[in-house]
Amino acid sequence: MLRRSLLLAVMFVASLPLAQEPPAPSLQRQFTVPLRDGRVQADEFVGALFTAYELDGEALRVPAVRIDLRGTTGLLLLAGSRKLLLDTVRFRRDFAQAQLLVTIDRERAREVRRDLRAALAQFAGRLAGEDASARRYELALPQSLDPARPLCVLVHGVESDPGMWDDLRAFLGAEGRRVQVATFAYPNDEAVERSAAELSARLRALGPQPVALVGHSLGGLVARAVVEDPALDPGNVRTLVLTGVPNGGSNLAGFRIGLEAAAVLRDAGGAETYARELLAAVVDHWRDGLGEAGGDLFPGSVCLARLAARERNPKVDYHLVLGTRSVLREEQLAEVQKAVRAALGDRSLAKVVRPKLERWLADLDELRDGAGDGAVSVARGRLPGVEPVLVPLDHLGLVRLRGLLGRVEKPDEHPVFVRIAEWVTAAKK
Repeated sequence: MLRRSLLLAVMFVASLPLAQEPPAPSLQRQFTVPLRDGRVQADEFVGALFTAYELDGEALRVPAVRIDLRGTTGLLLLAGSRKLLLDTVRFRRDFAQAQLLVTIDRERAREVRRDLRAALAQFAGRLAGEDASARRYELALPQSLDPARPLCVLVHGVESDPGMWDDLRAFLGAEGRRVQVATFAYPNDEAVERSAAELSARLRALGPQPVALVGHSLGGLVARAVVEDPALDPGNVRTLVLTGVPNGGSNLAGFRIGLEAAAVLRDAGGAETYARELLAAVVDHWRDGLGEAGGDLFPGSVCLARLAARERNPKVDYHLVLGTRSVLREEQLAEVQKAVRAALGDRSLAKVVRPKLERWLADLDELRDGAGDGAVSVARGRLPGVEPVLVPLDHLGLVRLRGLLGRVEKPDEHPVFVRIAEWVTAAKK
C-alpha cells in the first residue's frame, strides 16, 4: 500500500511541467535523494520531487518510512516506477555516495502529454461522430503571384483564425500599396514545431518567391521556428515581423481566458470585466491543485527552450513590435493578487501549489499597464539581437483597428500597420 501511494505521488508530480528556469541544453532536471543503508526515506523522496517542481511537499502527509532499494528487488521497484511513469523519469542508485540520482526528461514528458491529449481528443471525436485527429493547414494565396514582389504571409495566434487579419489585410492591399497577402491557418491546439513544419513545406513549394512572414502571438513562434530551424528554413523568407509574440512565454498561457480572450471580453465591459474574469479563471485553475497549465507558451517550456537555443537567421531581417497598453494599473493588479490568495485560502491542494502560486502572482507584468499588452509582457516578449518597437496598444489592438482598450480610427494612423507595410515592401529580393 505504501509503495502504491509513493508511486501515485511520483506520477502526480512527474505529470506537471517543470518549474520556470533557464533552459538547459539537455532539457533535463536532476536531483539526488539520500540513501541510508540502501534505503530511501519515503517522505524525503516525495519532498525532493515536489521541490523540483516548486511544490510544497509538506502539505502532503507521506509516512516517514524507508523503502529498501538494494538488490534485485530495489532494481525492479525502480524499473517498475520508470515504466509506470512512461519513461519520463530515470533512477540510478549510487550506494558509494549513498544517494539516489533522479533524472526527469522534460522532452519525453512533453511527448507523453501530447500523445495523451491526442488520444483523448480522438476518443471525444468518436463520441461526437467526428474525426478529431484530422488536422487542417492552409496557405491561402492570392489568385496570381508576382515573383518580383514579396509575398506577405500572415500567421494568426492561439484561439484565432485568418479572419483576425481583416483590418491589416485591407490596409496592405489598398490602392497605392497593393501588397501581395496570404494567410496561413493551422489548428490552434497544435504544437509549434508541427505547425512550423507544415508552413515550411508550403513556403518551399513557392520556390524563389520572396516572402515576408508576419506572426502575431503564438503565430510568431511558429514563424520563428520556420526560419531559425535549419531543417525547416525554406530559404525564401526575407523578412520576419513579430507582433505581440511571447518569445519568453506568457504567465497567462493555459488559462481559459487564454491569450486571445481579450476579443471576447472586449465587448463585455472592458478592464473591470477582464479583471473579474481573470480572478475567476485563476481561482478555478489553482483550486484543482495541478499548478501549471503547461504548453508551448508557458515560460520555461520545452518549445521555448529549443527556440532560445537557436541563433537568429542571418538571411532574414527581424522586426519586433510589443504593446504596452494593459488592463490593470499597479494598484488594481495588487488587488487581484490579494483576492486570489484570499479566495484559495487554506484549501488542502492549494497548499501544495503555494510556492508556484506565489511565484506566479509576483510576476504578472502581462497585466500591468506600461509593462505588457494584457497577454504578453514587454520583458518576456523581447528577443536577443532584435530591438523592439514599443507601442501603446493592447494585445489584440496590435493587429486590429479595435482592441480591448480602445481603437485606432484610421488605418493610416495605426502605428503597427504603417510599420509592417514599410518592412514588407522593403523586403530583400
